[in-house]
Amino acid sequence: MEALNRVWNKKVGGFPKAIYLFLKILLLRIVEKINSYFWSLNLKKCGANVSIQLGTSIRYPGNITIGSKVSIGRDCLIFTEFHDSKLSISSGSQINRNSSIDFSGDLIIEGNVLISEGVNIMTHDHGY
Repeated sequence: MEALNRVWNKKVGGFPKAIYLFLKILLLRIVEKINSYFWSLNLKKCGANVSIQLGTSIRYPGNITIGSKVSIGRDCLIFTEFHDSKLSISSGSQINRNSSIDFSGDLIIEGNVLISEGVNIMTHDHGY
């Protein structure tokens, strides 16, 4: 019942908009499950129940290992400048939207880590 209250004020005039919002949310969840599935096939290793939301861009996915129950929010950028850099994200971790992670210097994100939205993580120093 709570889910219904999120999209409808129980007034007759609001019912069409509630149906529209419900269908939009349902479609978005389906598309994001498909998106996550195809990303999981492209990663070096990927655990169960991983969510990679729309707009996320990943460079060198074959160098990335992700554990189970990991969530990567919308519009994240995960990249490296080098073809042999490694990224490991352990189970239960969450990277929120609009975050950038540069794993050029290799990076291990341990289990159950929460990275807030808009965070930039840089792992190298231009050769110094």
